[in-house]
Parts: sequence; structure tokens; C-alpha cells
Amino acid sequence: MTSTKAMLGIAVWVLALYLPSISHPFVMWDDPIYVMLNPVVQNWAEAPWSDRLLTPNLLYPVPLPVAIYAAITKLLGYEAAMGIHLLSTFLHALNAILLFWFCRRLTASTNASVVAALIWASHPIMVESVAWATNLKELLMTGAVLGSLILMTGPHKKLIWLLPLVVIGLASKPTFAVVGCLLFLVAWREQDRPKWLISIALVCLGFGYVMWVSGGHDEQFRAAMETRDPLVTIGKSAGLQFLHGAWPESLQPYYPEELQRHDGTSLLGWLTLLVGVCVSGLFLWRRQTWSLGIALALMAWLPYSNLMPLPRFTADTYAYFPGIGLTLTLAVLLQRLGERRAWAGLVLAACLAVISISQISRWSSTQQLWGPLLGNPDQFALPYQLIAFEAHLLGNNERSAELLEAAWPQLLSQHGRPGFADNVYDALGRPRP
Repeated sequence: MTSTKAMLGIAVWVLALYLPSISHPFVMWDDPIYVMLNPVVQNWAEAPWSDRLLTPNLLYPVPLPVAIYAAITKLLGYEAAMGIHLLSTFLHALNAILLFWFCRRLTASTNASVVAALIWASHPIMVESVAWATNLKELLMTGAVLGSLILMTGPHKKLIWLLPLVVIGLASKPTFAVVGCLLFLVAWREQDRPKWLISIALVCLGFGYVMWVSGGHDEQFRAAMETRDPLVTIGKSAGLQFLHGAWPESLQPYYPEELQRHDGTSLLGWLTLLVGVCVSGLFLWRRQTWSLGIALALMAWLPYSNLMPLPRFTADTYAYFPGIGLTLTLAVLLQRLGERRAWAGLVLAACLAVISISQISRWSSTQQLWGPLLGNPDQFALPYQLIAFEAHLLGNNERSAELLEAAWPQLLSQHGRPGFADNVYDALGRPRP
């Protein structure tokens, strides 16, 4: 198979899988904060430049996604969700093509690289990043990373070609800060380390650190951090990511895990991280391509590791960026099976795609997304609030009040008083609970 046919096949596969998400509306899970009710998005032209560039209401700078949200909202109005989902689908297809290109550069195997890229693109753990409008930032940032890695493995290793990608990446999400370290790993394998890589690495890491330190965190986040054991949180996050990648049958929008005591999941996570560190050390010693993939995955996962605490301790979308490293290792393993046998991996990709179809449909509405978590407010109180908020926005205040009252004590203790609750009871003319 030629590279052109391979890239065309990847694009058709990914678009066929994700195009149903184009009809999805916004969901009550950060979409109001990032798009629907974001004042910078709604009035981007009138917003101060400081708000456009630093997006302080989102706690860290994502100026490029916000500008795109604003442009699509201005152009499409009430159909903005469709435009964002369409763009996300095409970006995911582009990222899959770039990942194929990167893997082929390092393995020289077209068949193995195309199958590995399809497995990555079809995996259900990737659905959250693509089908959720809020995660445009992850898609843009990962595309900039892949472009940077491809440049470092090609004949044009020049700073002038890399700078536009660095700007796009940093403007998309501060997680791009680790790209300098990723480029160093690739350069180590290539035994060609341009001096300007040091400048890129320092600029990116410095930017990421400053953005984290300067980002505001609300009282609810600080209170949640006091209930965590950092070692348990890191291990549990890694363990869940491993389990969800290996067996993606119970993916949720969020995971309210107990984070004070070690259990099997946290121990599995620490074992996974230990193996990753050992394999990364092997790469630095032997410069083998398969171990480079593990090293890339571990480095890409660091911003999501909870070494620096996160408001949400883990999420499916945290696997999107590190997945590019694991895909490289998979491509090497498929290459070793032989060009013809590598196609057997398409069966796995097809099976994953079938599971992803169900996962994509879950993001088709707030009720579909959060409904399966209703029924246990002691553990999952947040779904009641989010479905109630959508009901309130749609004018169904009776339904909104019903949901709020079903989990009121748990909402107060876990998340605080919902800000829209007073409006609901005022509309109904009923006393507040």
C-alpha cells in the first residue's frame, strides 16, 4: 500500500466513525463554561486583549480554541455546536494521519503504521477528546506536537519550521510545554541534537510552569486537594488509565474515586509507572524505537500525572496525547509480525470502533451522558446537578427541581449550592430547599 492510499484510508475510516457526532448539541460538562456562556466567546471582538490571550475565566490560557469558538459562534449562531464537532472530527482524522506519518518515519513500515494509527483513532478512550466540544484544545495541541515530531524526524530540522507549531501548541493548551522534552527524546534516537532544541525546551517548560503557577484555583478545588493523598492520587490515575486502555468497557465522564488509601488500582498504576521508567532508561541506553514510544508516552503523561495537582484527578481525555507514544510502540510490534500479518490488527481496530460507536452516542445529550450515573447520589451527585441545569435552560424547571431535590444533601456536601437553583425555585414560586 502506498502512503497516499494509507492516509486516504485513515481519513475515510475516522470520518465514517465520528461524523455522527456532528449532530450532537453542547452538553452540560464544561461546554457552558468554555463556549455557551463564555463572555469572551460571545463578545470576542469587544473583549480586552488580556482576556483573549490569557482566558483568565478558564484558569489557564487557551487563546486559540477560544478564538475558534468565537469565530464559529459568530458564523453559525445556534448551530455552533455542529461546527465545533465537525472541526473536531476533521482534526482527529488529521491527527491520525500525522501519527501514521510519524510512525512510518521511524519504522519504515506502511502497513504496521496505518494499522497502529487506526487502532489509536478508533479506541473508545479517545472518544471524549473528539466528541466533547470543550476538548478542541487537546486536539489542536496534539496536532502541533505530532507536527513537531515529524519535523524532527525529517530532513528539515530547522527552527524556522518549528516555531509556528510551537506558537500553535502553546496557544492551544499549556500541556504543550513538554514538547521540548519529547523532541529531545527523538533527537537522542536520531543522534542529531540541534543546539536550538535547548531554547525550545526551556521556553516551553518555562511557559507551562508560569501558566500553572499564575492560574487561579477556586475554593472547591483547594478543598478537594485536602482530601487527597498525592501518592494514592498519582497511582490511581495511572492505574485507571491503564485499565481503561486495556479494557474500555466502563468509561465515564468523571471518576469520583477514593483517594486516601491505596488499593489494587493504585498499586497497578505505580507498577505501570515503574515499568515505564525502566523502559525509558533502556531507550536512553539502547536507542531502540519500541522503547522510545514508551518514553514518549510517559513524558506526555507527566502533565496529567497529578505530580502537580489537577482539579479532576483523571479523565479519558488524558490518554489522547500520551497515546501517540504507545502507538509508536504498537507500530514497532506490528512491524515485527511482518507486513502481511500486521493487517490482522484491523480486526482489533474494528472491534474498538464498534465500542466507540456506543461511546460516541453517549455524548449526544446531557441526559445520555450522565443518565447512566443517576440512582446513586452518595457517589455520583454531580449528574443530578448537570441534568437539572440543562432542564432549567430548556425551561423545564419542574424536572430541574425534581433532580436537585433527589440529591440535595449530597450536592451541598460534595459540590456546594448550585448557582442556578435560586432561579429554578423563583420560576416555580416555591421555597428554596
